[in-house]
Amino acid sequence: MIHMFSWIFIVFALWASWFLTDIHSESTMENTIFPLLMLVFAINLLLKCIYFFGFSRSDTTADGYNDGNEVLSGYSERDNVNRDGD
Repeated sequence: MIHMFSWIFIVFALWASWFLTDIHSESTMENTIFPLLMLVFAINLLLKCIYFFGFSRSDTTADGYNDGNEVLSGYSERDNVNRDGD
């Protein structure tokens, strides 16, 4: 429920910022604050979409992370065992 509320809030805030933005206005709120808020909410929505949908690669799991068996050098624990002769 909370996750759905955050999606609704971000989309509503992005729409409201877009609706209240007027670049040619003399008001600081309309020509500076609301466009900045629109940018912040657009970036937030983009990051939330990337996190939610993710980018899957063939060497990762569905959540975008590897299975935990790989070390920083790129070898798995099985490769280390095989190189040691065990």
